[in-house]
Amino acid sequence: MNIRVSTIGLWSVFRFGYLASLCIFLPISTVFGISALFGGKGVYSNGQPIYGIGALLLAILLGFVFPLFGAAILWLGTAVLRLAEDRAPLLQIKSED
Repeated sequence: MNIRVSTIGLWSVFRFGYLASLCIFLPISTVFGISALFGGKGVYSNGQPIYGIGALLLAILLGFVFPLFGAAILWLGTAVLRLAEDRAPLLQIKSED
């Protein structure tokens, strides 16, 4: 019996990385936005604190944008590793039947 590990697509790696990062960044940025909604200095734009609804909307927007950077780095790393795949050993698991 041979088990062969197949690869997943580059865009699937990007999507998984984005969703994983989104699960971390969006709640944190939303908390900062709610804090700024009630007067806290959690959201800044051009060096000035933003308050109110604008701060909440900006924090949520940044919560969706920041994970793009991590997902792009993960995608780029996966693409580089795919280029080196020809020189890498193939993972195979063989059992004695």
